[in-house]
Amino acid sequence: MIMDTSRRAFLAAPIAIPLIACSMPSSAAPVGVTPALAQLVATYIATEAEYDRFCEEVHNPAIRRQDAMIAAIPHFEIDATLAADGSRMWSTRQGNGSEARGIARLARRYQNESPEWQDKLRRARTFTAADLRRKRAIDRTHKAAGLDVVGVQEAEICNRIDSARDCIRDFPARTAADLRTKLETLDEWLTHAEMKDMTLSDLDSIQSPGT
Repeated sequence: MIMDTSRRAFLAAPIAIPLIACSMPSSAAPVGVTPALAQLVATYIATEAEYDRFCEEVHNPAIRRQDAMIAAIPHFEIDATLAADGSRMWSTRQGNGSEARGIARLARRYQNESPEWQDKLRRARTFTAADLRRKRAIDRTHKAAGLDVVGVQEAEICNRIDSARDCIRDFPARTAADLRTKLETLDEWLTHAEMKDMTLSDLDSIQSPGT
């Protein structure tokens, strides 16, 4: 009888592959998993845990500091009663900046025609200047809250997480348990095409050890 060594036959064969939890401890590799792969997965899990702690202890408090700073920046409002609109207000709380800038452009065109247009221009300029000052003050809270430093730290941890995933993806599976571990660990992160390429490559590696 000729043995079919194709990938299709391998996938169809009733191979007993133990289910492996992604959060495997680094001190004890699951049965059938290559120790080198188990260590890569443990490193990945530890780095993700580090990121979770970073979010809880560093990132989230910095966001709360920024939110408090922004809340302390006063809003500005001005009477924006226009002949066609009736009584109304422009307020930075309502985000009327683009409307005020539009009125300012229109009023500049007609400011020489009547005092009313001159008044519209004055009010629009006053509001847009206040709106710009508030936006600049909000921008400054990013650094004041420490989020510039936090961003650098977050990027460094995320790069290590990405690198850990890449190492797992590129590790040539040596056993069926290796392949199952890789699939379960990376399932959320790889595209369908990436998962397919990895699986086919690992099947070749498992069926042709040492090549």
